[in-house]
Formats: sequence, C-alpha cells, structure tokens
Amino acid sequence: MKSAGIFPLMGLLTLSMVLPSWSGTILPVQQIPRVKPRTCPVVTVRCKMLNPPNRCESDSQCAGAKKCCDTGCGLGSVLTQQVSVKSGTCPLIASTCRMINPPDKCKEDCDCPGPMKCCMSVCGKECLQPNQGTTLVKSGTCPVVPFRCKMYNPPNHCESDGQCTGEEKCCDTGCGLNCVLTPKEKPGTCPLVTVRCLVMNPPNRCDHDQQCLGPRKCCETSCGRHCILLHRACFTNRSRHPQEQQ
Repeated sequence: MKSAGIFPLMGLLTLSMVLPSWSGTILPVQQIPRVKPRTCPVVTVRCKMLNPPNRCESDSQCAGAKKCCDTGCGLGSVLTQQVSVKSGTCPLIASTCRMINPPDKCKEDCDCPGPMKCCMSVCGKECLQPNQGTTLVKSGTCPVVPFRCKMYNPPNHCESDGQCTGEEKCCDTGCGLNCVLTPKEKPGTCPLVTVRCLVMNPPNRCDHDQQCLGPRKCCETSCGRHCILLHRACFTNRSRHPQEQQ
C-alpha cells in the first residue's frame, strides 16, 4: 500500500524536470519607432567625412516637431518645413544690415501668429504682415545670369513681380532675387562672332539693347558685348525701306 503513494510523487518530479522553469520576469515588448509627420528635406551636399556619426536613429529621439533626417553629414534632428504656406507675399526689403548671418526670429510661416508670414527682414527672418494680391506676372523675360555671388543663401529683395515698380520684374540677379528692368530687344539680328580676343572674361559695354542709342543693338563681339549698328542685311525684308525692295 505504501508503494502506491510513491508513483504520484515521482510523476510530479518528472513533470518539473520536463517543463521549463518560470522565472517570473516579463520581457519588455520592443517599441516601434514613431514616425512624425512631414518629409525630410532633400540633401544637396555631402560632407567629406567617411562614415559620419549619427546624432539620432529615429524621430522619437528628436524633441518637438523635429525629425531624424539625413543632414548630408550623418543623421540629425532637423526641423522640417511645413508643406502649407500662408497666402500673400513677403514685403519688399530695400536694404540689409551688415551683420554676418543675423539670427532668425522664425523659420517658417507656421512659426508666425495669424496671417503673418516668416519673411526676410532687414536683419534676418521675422514674422511680418504679407502683401495680398501681389501675384501679378508682368510681361518680359528675366536676363540670363552669367555669374553667382559667393554668399550662401543671399537675401531676396522681392518674391513676385507685383512687388516691383513700373515695368520691373522680380528676377534672379545671381545674388538673390531683385527688381530689374527687363530688356526689350530691338529689331534685327546680331552678327555671328567667328573669332575671340585673348582677354579672359572681357568687360561688357552694354547688357541689353535699351542701353544702346538709336537703332544700335547690344551684341556679342569678339571681345565682350558692345553697341553696334547692324548692316541692312541683318534686318528682314519688312524692315527695309520700300524703295530698297523695288
């Protein structure tokens, strides 16, 4: 009769050896990184450092509305631009301060209260009241920019043609946007240039036809642009005198 009680005890010992032991510790659930809204900016330049260090790995490691984006020199927390832009255009800035890299009081329109926009001011960006209804596109073509200044992100003195007076247009000047008087071409065709002078980047004596007196046109010569009087063969038949066509 005593041997009958031994079998249940041996069964329990065998079951305890087969089943895994329970330590009572709950393993943490792996958290899925939260992806914040907006899109990282496009990287246009890369640093020369090989395998630059990352200052973040996911958006959850960035404070506020910042996202973990590629900065061109490793991952870093950046404040992405908001897709929505408030209506209106920034006011015209006639002059700028002499401070190098002045501090900005805002980064984008969403940083400004109400209808105010984040605009370039005399000294850095700040929230300003925009101009409404200045999206007029004037006739004419902006001149070709032959060079660029060495300033990084030069300030713009206009954003649309409606901010420019008279017939001036808001054009790229090579050092930011500015109001310029677009040239109006005179009739005729400039002659073909077959030879060049040995001067490196010869100076131009004119930029467009409006700077030339009378029927003269601003044409490319063998040594820079000059105001020249075209030969009659350069004009079309309609521009000739009626007696010359007979």
